[in-house]
Parts: sequence; structure tokens; C-alpha cells
Amino acid sequence: MRRFQKAIGVAPVREESGTSLKKRRTGGSSLCRKALWQWMFTQIEVRRKTQNPRILEIRQIYQTALDRYSLSSDERPRGIKIKLARAYTRRKVAILLFEALVKAVAQS
Repeated sequence: MRRFQKAIGVAPVREESGTSLKKRRTGGSSLCRKALWQWMFTQIEVRRKTQNPRILEIRQIYQTALDRYSLSSDERPRGIKIKLARAYTRRKVAILLFEALVKAVAQS
């Protein structure tokens, strides 16, 4: 699971060397990170009518994350709070994607 998250760019990568300061950088595929961000922005953050149960479930996860970081529905999200909500949702989406892929491979 963790390797999958790192491969698609969801998990942070830390670089440490001796006594130097800890640095964080994004790992994984930049193409996957961009595609995941675009999908989340167009399907999850922008409210469109859909009947897809997965999309509705992820929208609920996103709304829970916004509520967790004290953003009301009318307040325009910005800054570090929206980054935390997006990161939380991306992590949950990566878990759901991994489970769906494992299930598809196991069936074939």
C-alpha cells in the first residue's frame, strides 16, 4: 500500500542526511500527481450532478475533511486548510484506488 502511494505521488518522501535539516519533497510520478489533482478538482471539488456512488462517497470524504479543518460550506476554502483537506482526500482516494485494483487483479 505504501509503495503504491509513493508511486502515484501521494506519500511524502523525506530526505535526511546526518544532522542536516529534514527536507520534504514530493515523490512518485508528476504525471500521476497532476492527473489526480485534475480529477479531484473537476469531479470532487466542483459540484456537478452525478449518480456515481464512488464520486458521491469521495465528495462526502472531502466534505468531512473540510469540516475537520473548520471550513464551513459557505466559506471559500484557501490556504493551509484547503491543502490539508485535499491531502487527506487524496490519501483516501489512493486507498480506494488500490483496493479496486487489487480486487480487479484478484478476479482475473
